[in-house]
Amino acid sequence: MNSNITKLASPLIPIFDIAPKLPSLFTDMNKNFSPIIKSRTESVFEAISSLNRIVQPYYLKAIQTGVNVYSAFDKIEKNQFVFKQSIVKMWDDLEAELKTRNRYFPKSEFLTIFEKCTKEAKCILRKDKTLFRARKIEASSFPYEVNNMLNSINELLDDPDNHKFYIKKSDIWGFLEKMSFDEWVEDYLIKFNLQDKNFWGYDIDGSDAPPPNNSQGRVNPAGISYLYTASNIKTAISEIQPTIGQIISVARIKTKRNLKLFNFDFFGAFRNSKIMKEPLTVFNEKLGISFWELQAFFDTLSDLFSKPALSSFENYYTTQYVSEFIKTIGFDGIQYKSSLNKKGSNIVLFDISKGKNNEPNNYSILETSLHRVETVKVSSKMVLPKKQKSEKDN
Repeated sequence: MNSNITKLASPLIPIFDIAPKLPSLFTDMNKNFSPIIKSRTESVFEAISSLNRIVQPYYLKAIQTGVNVYSAFDKIEKNQFVFKQSIVKMWDDLEAELKTRNRYFPKSEFLTIFEKCTKEAKCILRKDKTLFRARKIEASSFPYEVNNMLNSINELLDDPDNHKFYIKKSDIWGFLEKMSFDEWVEDYLIKFNLQDKNFWGYDIDGSDAPPPNNSQGRVNPAGISYLYTASNIKTAISEIQPTIGQIISVARIKTKRNLKLFNFDFFGAFRNSKIMKEPLTVFNEKLGISFWELQAFFDTLSDLFSKPALSSFENYYTTQYVSEFIKTIGFDGIQYKSSLNKKGSNIVLFDISKGKNNEPNNYSILETSLHRVETVKVSSKMVLPKKQKSEKDN
């Protein structure tokens, strides 16, 4: 760690000095205040004057304490900003080296800090945890039984002599959405023997990680395949960036054992770490950086790792290298926030190997369901050219 970087915890020292004195301060104030309550004063004015003389010193001390606390945290915030800027610079330097000078054995101050962090980070993805994987799907990839049922409905709706012809919606999916559950069960689920159907979209193989090929992603280099999943359905669908009206096959996946993840969220990474129960000074002793620096490091790293790559695989060099580094030191996968759904996160599992029964060793693919994309929300603000706000805008 660069010794010139300010130790961010130092501004809190005044607070640590003041805090132990607060109980005695209020006890002392109470002792001085009690005689006024018990005594018989000659006038209300005399009582107020006496009260003011006793309270004023404590009031001023309280104001000063508040100023000290505000100044301390203001200094921490400013130092964190400076530190975050230095982390971004380290990341950019690593990216430049991976792209142009040293693809496999880079020397980087960023990696030195990161390696120390991984020794204390402990995030466990529990056994039986539910994950989701989404894939765009065409009708040609629907299971035979599902296609057979859909073709039957289409024939029914295309018949002008049928009493349901007039209620046909823009497509079959709109018609299915409006259909009552009882009608669905009686006329389709039972008729086409779909009661025990678990895979309405892709089957197990189609929902699993793809076979190794030349495609690459944020985490996997070309030729290496990982399983990309999400914490919820909305995030899983958002991550494949669909268009309105597309049909999506969503797989529900369950873990078979506890898996050790590297979580790019600070509190997610250290929630189960013993170091979080230690005094703040332990962070410097064990990791060479303060608690505040560590938090700033993870906040910055999380943003850099999740940042959109703008369709250039070259922008994945750093995220791929960091992911491979994480895998080599014993983690089963990674967890990072979604850049497309703020309330969700992505989980990537490294080991997709299968056992003797051709089932994945670390997870089970339980079922798939079909989803139609109804909205794709986009929010924007014009930043250039600048325009003066009108009264209507206000």
